[in-house]
Amino acid sequence: MLKKIRAGNMNAKITVQSLVESDDGAGGIETTWLDKSLIWGEIRSLRLSERIVAYKFINAICMIVITRYMSDIMVSDRLVFNNKIYRIRGIFNLSNKSFIEIIVEETNEKSAY
Repeated sequence: MLKKIRAGNMNAKITVQSLVESDDGAGGIETTWLDKSLIWGEIRSLRLSERIVAYKFINAICMIVITRYMSDIMVSDRLVFNNKIYRIRGIFNLSNKSFIEIIVEETNEKSAY
């Protein structure tokens, strides 16, 4: 059952980053993660049963981020909060474009994946 969404619970400051390609000046391409936006969200642990059903069991630290609706967030982006990087695994629209639910998985990666 979906817990009631309250804007007051969105107390985590989260950075959304996008992978950007640029010319490295030597004929190659350099990829860099750049900050795309700063959002406020509510972070919840993903229950084991949800991990099994949704992802055929992921043995990783997974969380749900609830935030206000954003049309420009993509699964190729990543989230950063508490000095940790989280790969986006899924984005779901909640309550008719008022809020979104972002399923994330913690990663140790500091660069492109």
